[in-house]
Amino acid sequence: ALKGVTRDVIDDALAERATASGGAESVDAEAAARLLERRRSALDREADLHRRRQKAYTLLSRNGFDPQVCAQASAVFVGQAAETD
Repeated sequence: ALKGVTRDVIDDALAERATASGGAESVDAEAAARLLERRRSALDREADLHRRRQKAYTLLSRNGFDPQVCAQASAVFVGQAAETD
């Protein structure tokens, strides 16, 4: 007796996710941006922009985001913060 989800169901779900709203990368980038926005108050306490970017990257990586998404989202987040400072 096999347990779990069949490979076909997994492949279908991943294919559906990739076609939704421009691809899996954009879905992940949007989710990463939402997470950073929720944690903005804690991240904004760090005055040094390099450390703030590092903390944002670490937060995203701890939450399972791809390294490329972490780098991109944390750079955008810190860039936005630098513009408002």
